[in-house]
Amino acid sequence: MYQIKQMDRLVEHNYSALGLDVNTLLAIGNQSARSLGQ
Repeated sequence: MYQIKQMDRLVEHNYSALGLDVNTLLAIGNQSARSLGQ
């Protein structure tokens, strides 16, 4: 059980890090789309 809990923590950490990257990419993508739209 301990190993599973460790894995969960690792996965949560990775997802939160990925989530930040995805949000940044989405923000950049939205800005690019607006620039192209104008």
